[in-house]
Parts: sequence; C-alpha cells; structure tokens
Amino acid sequence: MLATLPRALVAAAMLAPSCLCQMLPGHSIATVTITGQPGEIYDIDHQAGTATLLTIGTALSGGGPNCVLMTNIVTGFVGTNATGNVYSIVVVNNTVTETLLNTTPTAGANVAQLAIVGNDLYFTTQTAGVGGTLQRVSTSGGPVTALLDIATLGATGLANACAVIGTKVFVATFDSSPANTAPSPGELIEYDTATNTGRLVLRLPPGGFAPLGNPWNTGIVNMHEDPLQPGILVLQGVYGDLLHIDPVAGTVVSAVWTGQLNAAGSGLASGTVNSAAFDPIAADWIVGTRYGSIEVWVHHQQAEQKIVGVGSNPTATANSITGLYYFPAGPGIDVSYGAGCPGNDGWTPTDSSFGAPYAGNASFRLALFSANPGDLAVLLVDFQNTVFGGVPLPIDLGVIGAPGCSLRTGNAITMFAVTSGTGSGGGRAIIPVALPASFAGLTIYRQWAELQVTPTNALGIVGSNARQMTVQ
Repeated sequence: MLATLPRALVAAAMLAPSCLCQMLPGHSIATVTITGQPGEIYDIDHQAGTATLLTIGTALSGGGPNCVLMTNIVTGFVGTNATGNVYSIVVVNNTVTETLLNTTPTAGANVAQLAIVGNDLYFTTQTAGVGGTLQRVSTSGGPVTALLDIATLGATGLANACAVIGTKVFVATFDSSPANTAPSPGELIEYDTATNTGRLVLRLPPGGFAPLGNPWNTGIVNMHEDPLQPGILVLQGVYGDLLHIDPVAGTVVSAVWTGQLNAAGSGLASGTVNSAAFDPIAADWIVGTRYGSIEVWVHHQQAEQKIVGVGSNPTATANSITGLYYFPAGPGIDVSYGAGCPGNDGWTPTDSSFGAPYAGNASFRLALFSANPGDLAVLLVDFQNTVFGGVPLPIDLGVIGAPGCSLRTGNAITMFAVTSGTGSGGGRAIIPVALPASFAGLTIYRQWAELQVTPTNALGIVGSNARQMTVQ
C-alpha cells in the first residue's frame, strides 16, 4: 500500500505537482455532482488544500459521477447517478479515461458506492427512486447480475451504501426523514456471496440530528469496514452521524454525532455530507460535503470546511462530493487523544493538520478549524503530556471557569495566530511548521486554546482536541 512506500519516494511525490501520471500519496480522487450541469472529478491535494479539475469523457460526466473506488494509483472504477452505469477508469496526466463495464442495463439509477469481492464488482441501484437492488458485474466487464431486491427483506429505505467484509456484502439504506414520521430509520442488510442469501442485520437507530428535540434518521450515505477494528462496519450519515456496527451480533457498538445545530436549535449549522474516506495517519475520517468542501471528522468533532472550492458551480450547495477515495500520505503519526470543548454557538475547535508528519516535509502545516473568527488561537506544544507546571495532566479547567474543558499537554513551545473566516464555526488558524530531516523519530504533543472575544464561559477560553504527532 502507499503508506509503506520508502520515505524518499513519498516525500518526492508529495512535493511534486499534481500533473504527474497518476494519483499521488496524500491526494484524493473525488466525484462531484453539479446541479444543472455535467458531473466532475477532482484531484484533491490534502497538504496544499487545493482541488484540481480532471478531464473526463462526456458519457461519464453526463451520467453524473457518483462514487469512486480505486484499485491502485492509476486504475479504478466509477459509478454514475443518472444513468446507473459502472465504468472502469484510468487516470493519466490529469485525464480520466473511462470504459463502460456493464454490457446490459443495471436495475436503475444511483450507483452510490462500489465494493469488490474476488473478480466481481458489487453495487446497488434504485428503480424509480424506490428501494434498491444489489447487483454485480465482472471487474473486466460483462452483463449485470441482479442478486437481491432489498425490499424482500423488509427494507423501506433507499439502498445508498455498499461495503465488503470477507465474502459478505453489506448494504445500508438512506432515510433522512424525522424519526417519528418516517416508516423506517434505515436498515443494514447482509448478502453472503458464498451462499447467495441475504438477511436483515438490524434497523438503524435514530440519529443525533434533533432539531428542537425531534430526532431524525441517520440517512446513511457511506459505509466501510473499520480499518482499526476488523469485522466492524463504520456508517456515515448525511447529517453527521458516525455509527460503528457489529454485523455478526447485529448491534450498534457506538454512535456519535459530529454535527452542529444552528443557534436557534432548529436546523443544521454544519451542513450535509455525501462521502467519506479514512486517513490512517490521523485515524480520522475525511468527508466530502454537499456544499463543495472537504471536512474532517475527529471522533465527535468536525474540522469544518477544511478544503473549499470542490466543484465548478459558483453556488456552493450546488456541488456535492458524492465519492471520495484517499491515497494515504505516509509516513508519520498524528492521532487525536482527547476531545475539545464547545465554544461560540456550540462549535468545538478542532485540530487537523495539512499533510503528513514525515521527516523532510517542508510544507507541513498545523491548523485549527471550527473556531470563531477574530479570536486569538494559542498553540501549546510539548514533548510530553504528563504534567503542566508540575500538575498532572489532563487538568480539568471547569474548576477555573471552563466547564467541560481540559488541558491535555504542556507548553514547552507556544505559538500564536488570529483566526480568520466568517461566522461561528467558520474560523480557522494555520501555522506552517517545516519538518527537517533531523526531526525523524521526534514525538510531540499539542493542543489549541481559543481566547474568545465573545466568551462562552467564565474563563473565556475553550480548547481543541489534543494530538500526539510522531515524525517518521
């Protein structure tokens, strides 16, 4: 895998321009549906924070690129929305060349996610916007085989996510209506490719989005096997739900809501999402939104609008990032080990860096998101996270006026920046930190403190999640 490439090769690739003959480490390929115009595919550079439009054919763009699954840095597969077709793709010199795989029609529209078992590609489509059918086609192309009508198992949601564990294919359904009015909160379904049988694993619980106290369904848009817990599925919901499910036991292992209500508590302030990919260096989820931006989910927090401008429509909400495949940057470790605390309008400052912490990365940047614009952001950095001024860490700041906040690292080094941006949760601060070759093997701990112009607690300070970073 790319994360195991030699350090010199990774460094050279990340510092090279994005017009080379393939996708690069630390980049994503993203499919984007554009309201009122043909769809697009982008190369997203997560270190530079930029998105480059790729050239694609008219059949693929007109069909509406809706999901992407890569098999290496050059080849992969794309499913479309409007036409419900599946293509194999080759990415060379910022150009995507597509070849239609299905020689017979699929069962409908909205190929929302792709999964591979053996030499077959599995996917779902919907017929006239109803239910869904699990299907397969050979990875080398050929006729489509319909395998399972999910309605026969009692599903009432729309088939919208597809993932594989071993020889079993899982389908999760989309239902984004209020939980007390919809016929179902959505379902998780299993199809065993060895026995050609399906079963309903469980009906999903209501989600964390609860305007005015009324919970809504999760509206699952993406699903993966958990890279950190083999055998566990991770489901991402349109409003910010993150579910971990044990499909064998049919139980929800954990459920958190990463989203944010507006100040009135009547709607969603953080926006809706449509795709996700795992970052193994940070152990976070990279998420594509329905308003042309990339954000990062850090446990129950969001690094809001980390990369913007994905999609050519000038109206942000007309650009939906429907599919996302990430190529790990590696090497390096930059994991979060403690939560932050909410500030203005409930937004929690969230640490998420640009790039991977490898020795020789001159363009690495530390960054804070989901803050309040115009506040002073103080970055505390140390080589340990055990004591602060002789007091054991973490320190509960509630006793001095910041309930729910904890100090989690020392302050051998202190850096400062003023947050820029617009509106609550739209503030960000970025500090470039070059990582010379001599930093190899260095472990540091960090946490941001936001000094609030408009205080939300007696101390007037809120904090971000803390991170442990090891330069490799």
